[in-house]
Amino acid sequence: MALDRGGPAYAWLVSGALLLMVLSPLCRPPGADSFPWSSYPMFGRGLASAHTTVHHMIAFDAAGGRRVVPPALVANDEVLQAEATLHGAARGGKQTSLELCRQVAARLADDPAWADIVRVELRSERYDAITYFEGDTAPIRPGRLRARCTPPGVVEPADAQQQPKKKKKKKKRRTRKPPAPNLSPGTPTNNLSPGTPTNNLSPGTSPAARSP
Repeated sequence: MALDRGGPAYAWLVSGALLLMVLSPLCRPPGADSFPWSSYPMFGRGLASAHTTVHHMIAFDAAGGRRVVPPALVANDEVLQAEATLHGAARGGKQTSLELCRQVAARLADDPAWADIVRVELRSERYDAITYFEGDTAPIRPGRLRARCTPPGVVEPADAQQQPKKKKKKKKRRTRKPPAPNLSPGTPTNNLSPGTPTNNLSPGTSPAARSP
């Protein structure tokens, strides 16, 4: 006997099946996440720290002022896609980061609102997410420079191009003292040169040459 899709029995059957599917995550272990049903564990558990690493493009003017490049000039209007583009460039190494930097710099050069920009950098910086949205937007520690470039047709000022050089520590050379002679009993010491240590002389050895 075929089930009438327009009848109440069919409606109860479909409603019951959907209800069981919705309640099925309750029977799974905590944090389980798979397709097509997700318990969204990223929102269901707390984080150990509010510190997070942010990859972003930063544009600098001639006076050193910095402006964060918006997602639309990095990839598109989607924030997560722009973040994925920056993250992929940072993980791809220096060449990949430099290529993305040059692409973004070319877009800035075509936008009159960014005409004062002389340098673009891809940086990875560490922030406290809570204090950031409270108004303290400074990174909690110095960031890592991934790539640096200039917009087409822009010459970066010489003082901005110079990078601080790390001072190399000079290694101190240690002078080794000559080993003291291990003289056997009865060995004459009148032929020892001045300054020769004689603290290892065996008993009975004459220390006639200890003083010059």
